[in-house]
Amino acid sequence: MENTNDLVYSNEGSANRYIFLKDGQDINIFVEDANREYEYEEIFKKLLPSTNIKAIFSTGGKIAMKERFKEFGAFDADSPSHPNVYIADGDFDRIISSETMVCHDHFIYLDAYNIEDYLFDETSCVKFAMGKLKISASEAKARINFTELYKKIVEQAKKLFVTYCFIQSNYPSIPTISNGAYIFINSKTGFERVGAFKEYKNSLLEKHGIDIKSESEKIRAIESKYKSIYNDEYWHLICGKFLMKSLMCYLGSKGIKPCREEELRWWLIDHINVSNLIFLSQQITTIIEKCKTSEV
Repeated sequence: MENTNDLVYSNEGSANRYIFLKDGQDINIFVEDANREYEYEEIFKKLLPSTNIKAIFSTGGKIAMKERFKEFGAFDADSPSHPNVYIADGDFDRIISSETMVCHDHFIYLDAYNIEDYLFDETSCVKFAMGKLKISASEAKARINFTELYKKIVEQAKKLFVTYCFIQSNYPSIPTISNGAYIFINSKTGFERVGAFKEYKNSLLEKHGIDIKSESEKIRAIESKYKSIYNDEYWHLICGKFLMKSLMCYLGSKGIKPCREEELRWWLIDHINVSNLIFLSQQITTIIEKCKTSEV
């Protein structure tokens, strides 16, 4: 769901940055996250190793990204063989605001909520644990038991994010994701804090007069729409930043201390499992190849 505050955080300087830095690279990639350009640069260099990428352009939000798309379009005006590609977070858009989604080959929505979802990966986490604990891959895999984390936190968090999705759809002025992960997560385990979801539901009733039970029909409609797209795999619905908090706390509970989030985040980016983003590399590669064909 779009947030009108996106424009407040929009980095208008990104437009000028694009104008000055777009030359000399094969493709111009726009992302939402402000001040995270270096991370995306690393990700896309691993994802598209044969593509010349020198700069990534952030917009600061989806509304601002759509403005950049209207302004700059699908191709570099000065060099039509160089495409512009816009990578938008999936958020809850497919579930509650599909009518506002941009329908264009060069405007690509992530399959998951945001880029951090794709960092939530067993292979990368095992390598992180190996280096921290100085143990073998098999020992690290057994120590972490990533499958336990994945299944448990997704199962626990899906009710929270279905509710967030419902709130954003019906009461968009009420904060959801911005509440922060620790409204739900136990920092000592990485899993749901006892009574957390009940507390959240009670706070909705007390602060906003919203009784979740009485809204069950609307919530079921949200779940039905989600399942029609993703079946029963609720990972797509859960914010990756939330999952990163869970992962950090969970690793701490497994003896990987101190585990700072920025350190973990950069490690996972540096060791990203690119197969998780194969859909993205395929779409971008197709765009680049079409541009080359049009030059002939």
